[in-house]
Amino acid sequence: MSILKRCIKTLTLSISCIFLCSNSFAHHGSVVNPNLYLAENLVELEGEITDVFWRSPHPRYRLRVPNGDLWELELSGSPLTYRRVGLSEEDIARVGETIKVAGYISRMDAKSLGVLHILLPNGQEFVNGNRDLRWSSVRRTAETLDLDPIKVETAIRNADGLFRVWGPVRSPELEEADYVHMLTATGQQLSAAYDPIADNYELECRQGMPDTMFDRGAAMDFVDEGDRILIHLEEYDIERVIYMSDQTGQMQTTHSDLGYSTGRWQGEDLIVETAGIDWPYYDEVGIPQSTQVSHLERFSVSADGNTLDYELTINDPVIFSGPLVLTTTRQWAPGREVEHYGCIANWDKTGILE
Repeated sequence: MSILKRCIKTLTLSISCIFLCSNSFAHHGSVVNPNLYLAENLVELEGEITDVFWRSPHPRYRLRVPNGDLWELELSGSPLTYRRVGLSEEDIARVGETIKVAGYISRMDAKSLGVLHILLPNGQEFVNGNRDLRWSSVRRTAETLDLDPIKVETAIRNADGLFRVWGPVRSPELEEADYVHMLTATGQQLSAAYDPIADNYELECRQGMPDTMFDRGAAMDFVDEGDRILIHLEEYDIERVIYMSDQTGQMQTTHSDLGYSTGRWQGEDLIVETAGIDWPYYDEVGIPQSTQVSHLERFSVSADGNTLDYELTINDPVIFSGPLVLTTTRQWAPGREVEHYGCIANWDKTGILE
């Protein structure tokens, strides 16, 4: 089997598994997240689709039930995720169709449902994640991803160490047991005060460091511009700038969601130091972060060029009693591109974008 065919086969299997085997795409939070949804009780609804909002972070629908009430339905995953496995806006549910759904009610809106099952008019059942069918014997499945062979071949030819497109994060999510024993008294107070709805900035289509480096389901691209390196992150259309010259004075005066980053090469590894981060939480589970935090990152490419190992050391004397070290990996994704995410947070009751 040629290198090109192996790359196409590997990427096809990886993306199909992301869609069919996982429900952790959500940027508003997984629809089984008990902090965001009443995940103890599965609710069934049946009605007519009146509107479709096919935009990131998640596709949303309005469903009119027999008593006249309007419900908002939210899927996990972004439109980009669905398109990459062959599902479009027209493939799931259309305006005017009568469908049946099951899912969990949102803690933010009593008329919003995080969808796990959709029974379509043709008798097929669309299921979020690798779940058993609820009503049907026919599953609405994803199609095989067709990669552009020319793009794959071009990516293979142009790959240069770190500078290529890397696929989604493959490592397990951070668990409370990984960090809770390191929280200072202040860290414990801030963690306990976190409200997963009011304090989750991803609900506003915003994201900062270091959370943006751990997004699942999204690609990442490194671009060499000589005196600086750009990191393009697909989710939320974020661009990080790594300055490769000594400008450390800026690290003390610049504060932003992403901070100020300087880089250097250590052999083949890229070492990045970041300070000046003004982002209150590590991620949407509420791990706090102070403005005194500094990050040390190491990016290491495997000898065969197929794997990117990432190590992040967080030093935050206000929050942690010592350094917190996190690691993850990504696989090379030849032929894949970092696409425009186009996040819109809110869809108001008139259908006008807020």
